Amino acid sequence: MFTLCRQLLAILASIAALAAPLLAVRAASAQPVTLACLWDEDTLAYETKKFPGLADVITGRFERNPDEYYRLRLSRVTAQIDKTPSELSLYDDAAVACDRLHNDADAITWMDRKRAAMSALPAAAQDTPETREHWYRYHANLGTFYVHQWLRSGANHADIDALRRSDAELVEALTLNPDAHFGRERYQLGAVRWLIALATDPDHTDATLYDFIADGHAGDLWPGRPPRDGPSPKLDPADAVRGFSGLIVLGDAWQSVDVYWALRQALVADGDQPTAYLAELRANELLAAGRKSLAPTFLISHTVGRGAALEVSDANKLIARDYFARARVAADQWCVNRLTYMALPLASGDHPDTNPNFWQDWTDNPPAPPVPDYSEKALSRAMLGAGVGLLVILSGIAVVVWIVVRNLRR
Repeated sequence: MFTLCRQLLAILASIAALAAPLLAVRAASAQPVTLACLWDEDTLAYETKKFPGLADVITGRFERNPDEYYRLRLSRVTAQIDKTPSELSLYDDAAVACDRLHNDADAITWMDRKRAAMSALPAAAQDTPETREHWYRYHANLGTFYVHQWLRSGANHADIDALRRSDAELVEALTLNPDAHFGRERYQLGAVRWLIALATDPDHTDATLYDFIADGHAGDLWPGRPPRDGPSPKLDPADAVRGFSGLIVLGDAWQSVDVYWALRQALVADGDQPTAYLAELRANELLAAGRKSLAPTFLISHTVGRGAALEVSDANKLIARDYFARARVAADQWCVNRLTYMALPLASGDHPDTNPNFWQDWTDNPPAPPVPDYSEKALSRAMLGAGVGLLVILSGIAVVVWIVVRNLRR
């Protein structure tokens, strides 16, 4: 019982730690923000279920797990690998768990072990679709781990060897599978090349992530595209929205000023001005909490870059700000409720990986506020409602004044 209580207290402490920097962004300097994304069992689950809507991506209503979730998974899959070393997906689960726990060297070591396991497969299994898929995941994860290692070790512009390794691994991944992962690997590769440019080319220190990719400075982000399909396409704003959203939900960019600003610019280019304003509110929330852009002159460039000016009326901005504030509170509470629900089962060794009924008592509360309707008709209704409300207030004041004046005359 004492051990269980100690484990529970540890998990509750991790929930508190997670709730501060990841939910309310109060501990802004706790960890460097990472831009990349990962392949493990949870990623596969996301591939088969509905991806969060843009409002949820921006306000934070999507799954983030406590450290104990990854520690239990790592313990389980490590034991399984000892028994079945040819089960290749286990290496991804172990490596990503290490990455989530910020053990970068261990994550890379697990990928070394996966490579050895794949190389040891019988000749007949070397070129199957399943093995090719695992080579893709190997390169994608390793590319992610290298950029995370560079960022977490201080983002030293004088030593970008890890970034160049990341670039090479992501190119290999995209060559094998150019359209996987909601297309987000392309934008991860673009982000890595943007970081390299920030470190090596003074001409790009004022470029936002989106501008850098949209202007073609990131180079070919479709290395696996068949030549018969013609040259690599130019940046498609809708594709960019999906890609940057993937970096946030499936990666580690929830607290990235740069990725949210890139999402904002992509939404502007895609014609969704009101949602772009929500992404701007999130980026500004991060800046106000002390988060920094990885670009040295971001505060200058983000006011003059592509899509800097929003065509959103003051009335719609007011509606959006009210919605964003309420949605952020609801999303943070939803995340805390989810983490609290997980705490006791995880402390006793229970885990969603091994218990299909883990979530059977979970209720999706509190509900998210409805996304505002920014149409002229809705705005007219809102203004009419505000006008009626103001009229009621003024009428009440007039009645009170009339009563006071009448009593004074008596």
